[in-house]
Amino acid sequence: MRKTVCAMICGLSLLFCSMAAASPVLLTISETENGQTRAWWPSEFGADSSWTDAFERQGVSIVVPSKMPNPPRLSPTVYGQKVLSDVNARTMASLFGAGTVLNGNVVWDCRDVDNGVECQASGTFNYLYSKQQVFEFKRDIRVQASNAESAKRQIISRLAVEMSMPLMGQTSGNAGIPVLIDKPVMIFDPLPDADTLVALRKLIKRIPGVEDVAERWVSDGVLAIEVNPGKPMSQSEFSQIIQGVVSENAENLMIRQTRQNDQGAILEVVKL
Repeated sequence: MRKTVCAMICGLSLLFCSMAAASPVLLTISETENGQTRAWWPSEFGADSSWTDAFERQGVSIVVPSKMPNPPRLSPTVYGQKVLSDVNARTMASLFGAGTVLNGNVVWDCRDVDNGVECQASGTFNYLYSKQQVFEFKRDIRVQASNAESAKRQIISRLAVEMSMPLMGQTSGNAGIPVLIDKPVMIFDPLPDADTLVALRKLIKRIPGVEDVAERWVSDGVLAIEVNPGKPMSQSEFSQIIQGVVSENAENLMIRQTRQNDQGAILEVVKL
């Protein structure tokens, strides 16, 4: 069964790469640390940006101003001094030819601990789509590493994995056509124990849009749960349900999405 899951993950990676080429995404992510905000600005968030690299590793096509032959001229007074408003971010998207903007701010808190540094990132992001949809994502992640740079790099990589999922349907050429999922399935790998199965069923049922759940299989520490069995849903609806599961406060459990395709999502479950 684990071989099947691994093969599925590899297939999902290939799918991501093929889907993301059609419509690039503009990242307008600012960072705040020690009370100082580093605003999004093309000259600072170029080809060497850790954010750009992290999203591109997930197969998301990102606008990189430094690679454009004639990037638009922007006013630092309007666009470069603070966290962008959603209105200005949408304007930026039209200037750069992007159909989607990921606009937000990450607040960093890094401090020395035994044997290294601990960094926490508290992020709030808005997905701004061309047809005025807005989808909000909030996430707190804490990581320990040998130094702050390594901890931040790990956090950004984990955020990119989780935040790439809602972008997949928007970067494909058929972004305006709803994609229906016949059997939206969440695969939890690993499943720590039987008590976790009971907790997951209760948690998922609390998420808006979920009417019922059904276990499709449990084997070798891996659980597959179908959402609203027998009722197809759009990919965007499924994405919001998954995000709800990841964001839901679950006692003694930490849930993190690792991959998704248009037929299922793979999530990691850790019992605290």
